[in-house]
Amino acid sequence: MMQKELNLNVFFTPNVIQLPTVPLHRKRNKVDMGTADKTCIAALALRDYANRHGSDYRNANVVVLELGFGFNAIMAIEAGKLIDGIGGTIFPGPGYLTIGAMDLEIAHTLGSFTEAQLGFGGIAYAAGDVIPPEEYVKRLDEENLATAWNSLVEGIVKAVAMELTVFEETATEIILSGRLTRVPKLYALLVKSLERYDIPIRKLDGYAEKSKEAAQGAALIASGLAAGGTHAELVDILELRGARGTVLDYVRWPGFNAEETIRKKLQAMKMAL
Repeated sequence: MMQKELNLNVFFTPNVIQLPTVPLHRKRNKVDMGTADKTCIAALALRDYANRHGSDYRNANVVVLELGFGFNAIMAIEAGKLIDGIGGTIFPGPGYLTIGAMDLEIAHTLGSFTEAQLGFGGIAYAAGDVIPPEEYVKRLDEENLATAWNSLVEGIVKAVAMELTVFEETATEIILSGRLTRVPKLYALLVKSLERYDIPIRKLDGYAEKSKEAAQGAALIASGLAAGGTHAELVDILELRGARGTVLDYVRWPGFNAEETIRKKLQAMKMAL
């Protein structure tokens, strides 16, 4: 709100659900089809595909899997367009720190549920205290850690199966990104689990050694939006300028009012400041 009042020239990267390339029926009663950082990762994956194959963006039919320290997410890119996504809070299996899609019976049993609790319930908690993935992989011979890891892997396999159904033609690559892919043994196990689809699998290369994938994608988008930017075509094919609305626009629930909910959240933020 402050930026709007100051008339600053600011572009907020849209969440996947805000893109016009995602059909309306896929948005119904969803919020998390992939947050803004996932849009950035999709942009990087699209550039990576075009560079690797010496191809036009429109030839890209790929599944992009982001396997982070917290959430997992998956996106479908067809003919260079983001057409679907499954964000971390509706992912069909746990992430490293987070529970993924949550059984509503659990939410009901808890009695109350805060935004902070979205970060709980992932496989890391199988070890008692949260441990880094590099340590986790060394303890896969422990039954409770192995069982938790299998639940994460099976969730990823299911997510890929779900996204493959939205392509009119078969996806030509599965591209993996994120924190878990940087642990060699975990990456090898993930690749092995996805070989059943008989689709080439590889890691997202990127173009920087130290920057995270989302940051690299954000830089590409910034370049594409800037006057005379070198990645204008990338921004255009993703139709980022056509993004509209809020992530709550597609919630259909008796008595729910998106505008009122947003107003209350903004009011709470102002009071916190």
